Amino acid sequence: MSSSFESVLPGLYSDEMNAWPKRDSPDVSSDQRPPHSAPARHQPESPLIAAERMLADAASELVDDQYWDTYAQIDDERQRFAGSLGLTDRLAGSLGRTITARIGLPSGETFDVTGPIEEVGHGWLEIAQDGVTHIVSLERIISIVGLDQAMPPGEETGVRREWRARLRGLAGASSAVPVTLLRVDGVRLAVSIAVVGRDYVDVQVLSPEGTRIGPAVSVPFEAIVAVAAR
Repeated sequence: MSSSFESVLPGLYSDEMNAWPKRDSPDVSSDQRPPHSAPARHQPESPLIAAERMLADAASELVDDQYWDTYAQIDDERQRFAGSLGLTDRLAGSLGRTITARIGLPSGETFDVTGPIEEVGHGWLEIAQDGVTHIVSLERIISIVGLDQAMPPGEETGVRREWRARLRGLAGASSAVPVTLLRVDGVRLAVSIAVVGRDYVDVQVLSPEGTRIGPAVSVPFEAIVAVAAR
């Protein structure tokens, strides 16, 4: 004796199935938020990202030539924004990032300094490497690897210090622990900082034993490639 599906599973074809609320039922809201869900958070959006998002939304409704014209506008806006930034802006926007800066001397000698960016000043960059603070002249940097590719606006978070202010900060400690000064002629000197002028520094050259060698030497800021201090 055979049985139909209706007789074996009566509920499957009965009105009982209609007892379950449907998606379009007025008693069940499709956008109702579960009681345990976290509240929506609204994060601030930069003007450039907002412009890209709005243009992308508009482009989703376009076709063919209009589509490519819209994305050309985004690329143009990005290029204009990048053109408004200087190297110090990029560096300031990458504070804390580990970079590799290649430094070059007029003689052709080069060397790399790798470490996180500690500070960006007017005309100089401070990088920490293996317990040594390297203060490098921006004019002597050949290339930098590792900058933030998002091209942040690099807004000022404080006053950028001049060379003289940074060197004065080293003067006191250098009498006990000499700093290494590298000049553009390739000469490396262990020195203590005696006097810092507006555009020069007076240093006392020291022997490996820490004794003074000769009189103080005046070095213009523009002749400094880098200063290393522990």
